[in-house]
Amino acid sequence: MTKAQDSQRMGQFFVITLITLTSALGIASIPPAFPTIAQHFNLPIEKIGILMGVFTLPGIILTPIFGFLADKYSRKVILIPSLLIFAIAGIAVASATTFQELIIFRLLQGIGVSPLGALNISLIGDVFEPNERSKYTGLNGMVLSLGTAFFPLIGGYLSLISWNTPFYLAGFGFLVLALYYIYFRNTPANPTNINLKQIGESFKDKVFSKIIIFNMLSYFLLIGVLFTYIPFLLKNSFGLQSNQIGIYLFVLSISAAISASFLHLLIRKIGESGIVKLQFLIFAITLFVIPFLNQTLLFIPVIAFGFAFGVNLPNMQFWVLNITPQEKRASIVAVHRSISQIGQTIGPILMGLLMSKFLLKDQIKVVFHTGAFIALGAFALSLLLLRKEKF
Repeated sequence: MTKAQDSQRMGQFFVITLITLTSALGIASIPPAFPTIAQHFNLPIEKIGILMGVFTLPGIILTPIFGFLADKYSRKVILIPSLLIFAIAGIAVASATTFQELIIFRLLQGIGVSPLGALNISLIGDVFEPNERSKYTGLNGMVLSLGTAFFPLIGGYLSLISWNTPFYLAGFGFLVLALYYIYFRNTPANPTNINLKQIGESFKDKVFSKIIIFNMLSYFLLIGVLFTYIPFLLKNSFGLQSNQIGIYLFVLSISAAISASFLHLLIRKIGESGIVKLQFLIFAITLFVIPFLNQTLLFIPVIAFGFAFGVNLPNMQFWVLNITPQEKRASIVAVHRSISQIGQTIGPILMGLLMSKFLLKDQIKVVFHTGAFIALGAFALSLLLLRKEKF
């Protein structure tokens, strides 16, 4: 490989990481503003989960469709309009005058973001050889975690200005679109003859079926419990402002970024299935203790939670990438991503409904302890189902 070719690949990887950051922007930058949004629109706490749910809802259906089309035609056909829709709809959210308008624009923004979290991983598979993918998948996971670290911090400070200021960050999509065009404009389309039957056959792989379930549960707990409701715990229990809340989410994601960078080492030590088991065990312990800790000690379980999720996310992506042939890579990665979005979508909504049923002083505690119970169940399930598999 020539120096020019290697330089081109590094430029393409840089763009891939920007697409990854864009996929996280609409989720990670908003939670610190939730208390302010609830106050501005005079909403009960349990309805805030809808803002997360409608953003991820389109991806459940559209991500596999977009992945299929990206394989059948080209990545460009999907990525370019998706980045445009994400940026335009995201900025439109900031102009909403009612909660109903807010929901509609968030739904449109969710349509734009739905393929990004799958096609970024597909592009890694396109650009890099199999023996390089664990390295670059881990690095991409580290970048994702760094984004989810700084976005809450930035969103927290921006929401001090106004409830809608964090939504203007969606304009980042325009920059990514321009750079994608520059670095991938000469990339051949490589259309395939893939059909839906071939995609369906992937579910016959028992390990694949198991891992997408564990992936969904991971996101259910991350988004449905921690990301959505820890801002309210911090505000209600300690009186923290949005910028202070952002610090906790920042620490969570920094921990995730550090652990993701050691993915290849942890795979050698405990294997891919061992990482899945470790994640759910840590989730169960941390979610259980969070409501009992003071403001300072709360950083300990937040760091531990971030470590567990940060290493397991690229762990599962790496596995899916390596077992999937190129002609249906985007489709299968998109299915994997779509299942995770089911967890992201139903998690905040179900936990909000749970809170509305427990009109108690410590109703936030109910959410975290329910999450701990689900994590413990997932850990037990992983011990049962992943005894022999090495992904």
